[in-house]
Amino acid sequence: MSDPVVVLDDWWNVVYAKNACASASAWQKENASLVAQVGCESVNSCPEMTPRVDACRFDPVGNLYTFETELETQFASNPTCKGVQVVSYKGPQSTDSHVSQVNQDGAWWLSFNYSPGARKQNWAMSRTSALIAVTSGEGDPKEIADTVCSIVTQQGAKILN
Repeated sequence: MSDPVVVLDDWWNVVYAKNACASASAWQKENASLVAQVGCESVNSCPEMTPRVDACRFDPVGNLYTFETELETQFASNPTCKGVQVVSYKGPQSTDSHVSQVNQDGAWWLSFNYSPGARKQNWAMSRTSALIAVTSGEGDPKEIADTVCSIVTQQGAKILN
């Protein structure tokens, strides 16, 4: 059996993060004067939106790359991940030499519905052969690496789909 491949779907993650930042920016423009007048605690969704607005203020993807780097560090340092190959997919136009691994049958695709400013992120993972979300969860980079590696190295239950 060959080493399992986890494809970090950076293409999806970037698009999702940019949309989340655009929404946060629109919310901030729409609510800035009200928040200034009555305070954040008096405006619906302000406590939830403020970390997003702050994360997106100087970064159009709201620190997604920092999150992905922390995740890759956790994959590299986690003994459960031994033998797991992690490849970042930048999109169909990418000239990355690892594209053949991305297309490997049975590769696991990992993506985020990235929420800028949140320490824990919602994630979903699917198999190349299935392309449906077969696993999902929420976690920080360490928790995600632990869970993903346990799944792809079959150290947990075997998932049949």
